[in-house]
Amino acid sequence: MKRKKGSPKGSTPSSSNKELLLEQRQLLEKIKEKEVKLQQLKKADEMAKTGELDKLIMKWRNVSQEVAEQLLAKAQGIPPPTMGEMLRHLHIDPKLIQYSEEDESFY
Repeated sequence: MKRKKGSPKGSTPSSSNKELLLEQRQLLEKIKEKEVKLQQLKKADEMAKTGELDKLIMKWRNVSQEVAEQLLAKAQGIPPPTMGEMLRHLHIDPKLIQYSEEDESFY
């Protein structure tokens, strides 16, 4: 059996093979990421079907409102900030936690 000149037995893959192997690894990583995302979407879909997602959204919103009220109670300033001012300062959309600046209350 003849060996090609310049490629001794047991040599490392050529640069094109290395590039292909690198590309293969990158593609496999992307596939794994997509599989994880798919599993997350399937879980979210199942949660939505069972109403669990709505329950979790309500729970998160209630906790967020409670924390906002506790934080406002500890806020200092002369005059102390309003809830709307504090939320804007923290870059929180009042609608996200269902806060009405007009009524100055949660809805």
